[in-house]
Amino acid sequence: MSGTIRADILDYLRDRTALTAYVTSPNAAIRIYFSRVPKSNPPLANFPCVVFRRNTGGHLHQLDEDAACAGYAAPLFEFHVMGIDAVVVQSICEELRLALYGYQGVMGASTIDQCLLEDEVDDVIETKIGDDTFIYRTTQFYKIGHQEAVPTFS
Repeated sequence: MSGTIRADILDYLRDRTALTAYVTSPNAAIRIYFSRVPKSNPPLANFPCVVFRRNTGGHLHQLDEDAACAGYAAPLFEFHVMGIDAVVVQSICEELRLALYGYQGVMGASTIDQCLLEDEVDDVIETKIGDDTFIYRTTQFYKIGHQEAVPTFS
């Protein structure tokens, strides 16, 4: 995943101390994941956590006679904040918002022109672990506009 906007987002979020204070495990692993929560034993060992994925590619096109890549993308990313304590989930969401909403500048190798919080949705997931064990999830949707390399053909 190195060299991509995804890797740059992951590294950026893992460097946010206020955010990682909530999602660092007792063995010092930072529980911010791309695409899925890893399996664990015991089953809830990887919570609370943040899982993100790209929802749309958002690549812009240059619509002139050379119809090609515009060198800019504005994909929509989903950030799923999950945990067994609803208050902790909301605290993580606030730290995520403070880290991303309105961000402009360099993020790793990526140049971010805009980072907009488009929507936010709350959910509760029942588990088979116990009658009173639920996973609370809030999903934040961010449109992250960034420059991208224009393909060249020889």
